[in-house]
Amino acid sequence: MADAPADDIDTAKVEILKKDLRKLQKDWDALVASTQQVLREGTRTGMNEAKAELEALRERLEDLGVILSDRSQQAVDSVRLNVQKQPLTSLGVAFSVGAILALLLAGGRR
Repeated sequence: MADAPADDIDTAKVEILKKDLRKLQKDWDALVASTQQVLREGTRTGMNEAKAELEALRERLEDLGVILSDRSQQAVDSVRLNVQKQPLTSLGVAFSVGAILALLLAGGRR
């Protein structure tokens, strides 16, 4: 009969342990769910930031394209004006540049 109180104590400890384990399981599940939520929100935030940066970059590239187009058009207009003002000089410069390039290219083939 001396064993009966010890069995009661062991049974009580087992029940407390089971209760603690159930609570630990619930806490673990809540932690996992919370972590998943944080990761989802962090991913969404990161994606939104990346999209905003890409949009800003796209806009900057469009602006640079417009600037480049304007400058190239100005260069073409400037060359056209110089050729119209001095056609013989322009022809001489074009011939000289062509001759130099031909010599450079032919020299590399020897």
